[in-house]
Amino acid sequence: MENRFVKSTYLVDAAMADGSRRYLSTLLLSIVELDAQHVALLEHCHEQPLSNENLDVLCHLRRLGLARFQDEDEFAGVWQQIEQWRGYQFLSVVLCLTFACNFRCVYCYERPSAPAVPSKQLMSPETASAILGWMNDVMRTRNIDSARITFFGGEPLICYSLIQGVLEQSATLLKCEHLEINMSTNGYLLAPGKIETLHSLGLRRLQLTLDGPSQVHDRRRPLASGRGTFHVITRNLVACLDHGIGVDLLTVCDDDNVGSLFSLVDVLSKLVSDPQMRGAIHWSFTLVEPSESCAGRSAQLLLGKERRLAEAVHEARIYARKAGFNVVFPYSSNICARQLDYTFGIGPQGEIYPCFGVYGNPRYSIGNISESFDTVEQKSKQWARRDCFDEECVSCEVLPLCRGSRCQHMAAQLNGGAFAQKYCEKQLLLEDIKRSLSSSLACSPAP
Repeated sequence: MENRFVKSTYLVDAAMADGSRRYLSTLLLSIVELDAQHVALLEHCHEQPLSNENLDVLCHLRRLGLARFQDEDEFAGVWQQIEQWRGYQFLSVVLCLTFACNFRCVYCYERPSAPAVPSKQLMSPETASAILGWMNDVMRTRNIDSARITFFGGEPLICYSLIQGVLEQSATLLKCEHLEINMSTNGYLLAPGKIETLHSLGLRRLQLTLDGPSQVHDRRRPLASGRGTFHVITRNLVACLDHGIGVDLLTVCDDDNVGSLFSLVDVLSKLVSDPQMRGAIHWSFTLVEPSESCAGRSAQLLLGKERRLAEAVHEARIYARKAGFNVVFPYSSNICARQLDYTFGIGPQGEIYPCFGVYGNPRYSIGNISESFDTVEQKSKQWARRDCFDEECVSCEVLPLCRGSRCQHMAAQLNGGAFAQKYCEKQLLLEDIKRSLSSSLACSPAP
């Protein structure tokens, strides 16, 4: 029974002021804080005989992803996890109702003027009904009993009547035990009457974006006319909370707005004074994606500045959490939609895509709902199995988080549009994980 254990390979830790350490298992995404005595046990368990009591502790730490058996192939565990994700029996369909949008965001990767994007194209009611039928066929033939529909665009609320129709039909047409309804919207068209109707039809969460206080946000996310959008969006955000719809709030950051993030927290704190309602806002801060459509802007405001920007974003997360918002721990998920067999984006004409970053680009379409699902599934699995990690990655502590490249769409932008490209961000990831671990972001629940 001696020396059966060693510390896990897929582990990042940060020292705390009191001598304890916090560990993140990048495989299981568990966060564990150990006192100095148990830190010593974990770090040196392979060097000395172990008491029965310590063996029990290490068995528990193994279940949490901090320790492993000496002869255990941990990479096999990573591979098993990837394969389990790929075949996860849950159908997630993102309905890209239109590529048209009423906004002209400065960093948008779905530029309406891009030749590959048919910006005026709207999904018809007939196509929407056909998609629901397609979903039923997929669930029936693949023994799937749970599903999610996410309304996406462009701006999905341009097609509000279509959304209503889909929700009304899904209640009777979809044959599944559990159905989730989500929406990603800029929020400008969320009038109070629409919010009430959407809630009554099953919408319980949606994603909105605010990039700063009004003067900053309006510069980055204006209407097509150039008019500002901040005050309408925040009014609608509060109305959503009043009607029991939770908000996944996204703030997209670069060198243009990181200096205003604290001010955004202060403004939103005044608008949402109820602590319970603040807790219903799940707030994520992320760096802008350097997509092809805004390559010049990214070169000026992002690339080469990531380390400094990541530090500023971290401080904003801490500030928002102290204000009572439910700030999302930045490493709470290691799943990429591109690697899931039953996650699809479906465009206005029923065309199917494997990654939200490529919706509307025919180069990346894997089929259409009118085709045999066997063919679509085969192409989906081919996409899911385009791995981008190499032998060097296998022993890297952050492999389960990035699998060679955290965002394949971003990596593709830097490699002529080709997916399955390695894009190593190890040093930046380690710095940010350690920063997050050593802060209140790693504590639960939020204050």
